[in-house]
Amino acid sequence: MISLVSCPSPSMRLPAALFYIRFTSCRQLTTFPTAAVQAIKSQVNVDTVHPISSLPMCAVYLKPSSHLEHLPGDPKILWKDISTQYKHRFTDAPKSQDPLKDVMRTSRIVEGAYSHLVPEIQPNPTVIATSKLAEEELGEELVKVLDEHVLAGNRLLPGSAPYAENYIGYQFGSFAGQLGDGRAISLGETADGDVLQLKGSGRTPYSRFGDGWAVLRSSIREFLASEYMHAIGIPTTRAYSLVRTDRPVQRESVENGAVVLRFAKSFVRFGSVEWFYYSKKIDPMKKYLSYVKKTHFPQAKSFLDMYQQVVGRTAQLIAAWMSVGFTHGVMNTDNMSLVGLTIDYGPYGFMENFVQDYVPNHSDDTGRYSFSNQPNVGMWNLGRLALPFIELIHGEQEGATSADSEEAKKPIVDQCVAILKGYKEMFEKEYAKLMLMKLGIQNRSESDFEELVKPLLSLLEKMKGMEYTRFFRKLAAVKSNDDAKSFYEQEIKPSFRRAKGSLEEAVPDDLESDFLAWARTWLSKSPSQDVMLRRNPAFTLQNFLLQQAIEMSELGDHSLVQELIEASRRPFDDDLVKDEWTKVPKERRGLACSCSS
Repeated sequence: MISLVSCPSPSMRLPAALFYIRFTSCRQLTTFPTAAVQAIKSQVNVDTVHPISSLPMCAVYLKPSSHLEHLPGDPKILWKDISTQYKHRFTDAPKSQDPLKDVMRTSRIVEGAYSHLVPEIQPNPTVIATSKLAEEELGEELVKVLDEHVLAGNRLLPGSAPYAENYIGYQFGSFAGQLGDGRAISLGETADGDVLQLKGSGRTPYSRFGDGWAVLRSSIREFLASEYMHAIGIPTTRAYSLVRTDRPVQRESVENGAVVLRFAKSFVRFGSVEWFYYSKKIDPMKKYLSYVKKTHFPQAKSFLDMYQQVVGRTAQLIAAWMSVGFTHGVMNTDNMSLVGLTIDYGPYGFMENFVQDYVPNHSDDTGRYSFSNQPNVGMWNLGRLALPFIELIHGEQEGATSADSEEAKKPIVDQCVAILKGYKEMFEKEYAKLMLMKLGIQNRSESDFEELVKPLLSLLEKMKGMEYTRFFRKLAAVKSNDDAKSFYEQEIKPSFRRAKGSLEEAVPDDLESDFLAWARTWLSKSPSQDVMLRRNPAFTLQNFLLQQAIEMSELGDHSLVQELIEASRRPFDDDLVKDEWTKVPKERRGLACSCSS
């Protein structure tokens, strides 16, 4: 039995190499049956087709990403031209020819919302690790054809139509103009609606002064964090594979190149919407956001509803980050997902000991994106996003025109302001719920946050060596006042040896009595150990641990990366976690990251 992949649109005439025939029973055939050849010829204007032996055999195929149908494309480069010039990339061994490189790889201001192109060839790609969790999501049949050349972008799966997206953003509070996918290229969409994207796959029209590559260091961090965050229940883009290449990449020093295959139902960003607004493309924005609303916000009956849901998802996401001690590090509007996912793992950090003003990004001199400032930045970014949504909401009003005055839009402005004012309450409510769940409190009252969480966070700031994640995980074993005393002696007090200063100088005099008093109040609430063990992971990907994995991989030993991705499948399982992963060595505390990746 044979099923044909249809042409993405009637106007798109693709070479036969891009058509994918799926054999569900006759898997041993090495050439197309005559009927299949005629069926393909009836849909495409070609005289020959490739033998089936040259095409990947896969029960799940890629198709051009469906959201492109609702976006204006780059008029300077058309997919029909690329698919003709690069048809060997779908069937043959990698070749270095790049006949359209001038238009595909040269930075320029792009008039469309995306640009078709193909990834650049990577030398000697080697798969370091893959995620079994991601494999379950993508499906066995697709995974079978994801070899090292597909995962590096050297060979393309038939049916795909790669592209890079255009967007705009505010970076560190300043408007940055056109940004876009400078080193990420989306390949296409799976049958289940996941968009596959390669990060580190070469220059695009949006690369600006960058080279389009990613280094092994940053790729390890993104690969591991994506899957870890998913496993602990925080919305995120996903990552299937980590591929090392022999490409030397210049950063602060020369590093090895790498590519990550990541995927998500949508990569639409705040900056994607801002691109329409600042480009004054209001009608195309309405068309695209209508599609996004229908697809990703099905409960929204209007753009006002959609904006309120974006605000709510953002509040919930940031509350989830902070409950596990996560700091994103670079919350520019172009790094914010419209659909509420964690996206773009750059200079992020999981907190070591609890510090309110923790900053993992050493480029963030002012602490704009510090741990405690994340809710404020989220609201600031949502304020920028309100501007295009005001236009969309206004356009839904009966009799509205683009010539209407600002005064006519004031009622809509007031509605958006009211939604933004509700953001603080949404965040605080979600954060309180998550923190009390970490403490095992099932029957929560309004006073619990003030009585338990706030005093505990103040105590944690005094515990200079006590790891945030380890504290909550080990606290689950405390069932009595005597247990609390033992916990202090065995966990809190020894942790000061991992902090700066000597043991005698570092331990505050009143810490023990204050902690035990807090513990008595907490125990009086009958905390559930089972809830605590389900809500508090056994480890987090702290920077010292990631750095150790990076240093080993740069020397050719990928064993720790593989251990960590395996542990990230079941991050609540103590049996998979080494005790040393949960204690930050004194000499490796406070590692910060660079935006250079």
